Amino acid sequence: MKLIALAALAAMPAFAGTAAAQQAPQTLSVVQGADPSIWDGKADGGTLVHRATGIALPEEFGGLRRSRVSSLNGEDVAVSYRLSKGGTETAATLYLFKPKALPEHRLKGSIASFAELSPEAFVWSSGPFQIDAATPLRAYKGTFKTGIGPGTVMDYLYFVALGEWTIKVRGTINGVKDIADEARLDEMVRALPWAAILAANGQCTGAACSRQAVEEIEHHIMQTTLGRMIAEKSGFDKAAEARLPVVGHTGALSEKSEIRRSDSGLVAYVTRVEGFSTYRLLRFPLQVNLLLTDSFGRLSVDKPLYGLAIGAGDNQLIPRLFHGEPTAEAFGKAVKDLLLREIPRPMLPVAKLAERMPD
Repeated sequence: MKLIALAALAAMPAFAGTAAAQQAPQTLSVVQGADPSIWDGKADGGTLVHRATGIALPEEFGGLRRSRVSSLNGEDVAVSYRLSKGGTETAATLYLFKPKALPEHRLKGSIASFAELSPEAFVWSSGPFQIDAATPLRAYKGTFKTGIGPGTVMDYLYFVALGEWTIKVRGTINGVKDIADEARLDEMVRALPWAAILAANGQCTGAACSRQAVEEIEHHIMQTTLGRMIAEKSGFDKAAEARLPVVGHTGALSEKSEIRRSDSGLVAYVTRVEGFSTYRLLRFPLQVNLLLTDSFGRLSVDKPLYGLAIGAGDNQLIPRLFHGEPTAEAFGKAVKDLLLREIPRPMLPVAKLAERMPD
């Protein structure tokens, strides 16, 4: 296993049932404590001010108290917080760094390194996380689940790429009992001193500073349960689908498959790839967004959701979920990717999510 530099920096607390970063790379200079050349203040109490940016971090965020301060090679810094309450253990580490060559300095590498540390985890949700700063930020949030029942561990990754600086927060909840446990982490991220962070960053050029018209997301319950229930209740009229107008082609194999479109109803696009299956883009009612905004793995969604469904009935899978309607071309590309690069499965391993992420 490759050495996980930022994980070593934070020395994230290891909870039972989750693989946490514990191996420190021997070639990197990791300093524990509030190095006075980096921080104004003390690690064990009061406000800490990051000298290079002027960012002030409090001793506590909503019950989460500061427990550790670290730095890597005098540049990247990490501040850890934790809370033990009613049998639930919550830990969060804030990373502040200027993106360089470390894989963990990118979203793809951050997800991949977590997958190495927790290979049994699967993706509960993955998608946008809104931060209402002076410049509205469209951050990334991933929720990863390990185990079931009382031994369940929920891990969280928030990634805010601004350009000059990046903020990353890694959280772990062991013994999670209530959505309020997760909400505490969400509130911590939103309560960070974004005015100072944005001022230190300068012109906001990172991925968090723009919003895509269509966002590809993941939500385990939506894709494995609710989405399938909606599709099964509505059913599919294959004869009517065959009469829909052709608006494109998948180009998935040597023979192109026609993409047909409906402007109303459950099915937005449909294509049949001979020898494989029928692929449909399903329109979900706006009410289902509450599942994504108000339950575990909360995401920031305010537009209709669309699911790419394979097959029908008991064998149906929904391996892709979109926030906003993709074009016929994007639908065809997603079908091609599923045919050539991936075997869909009900529980998406975190490593597979990392593979999908752009470099």
